[in-house]
Amino acid sequence: PILMGNDLSFRLRPPSLRYDT
Repeated sequence: PILMGNDLSFRLRPPSLRYDT
């Protein structure tokens, strides 16, 4: 799920913050 475009960002962050841009 890459909503913000930064796949690396959500991978480093927990699933809860994956949508946090």
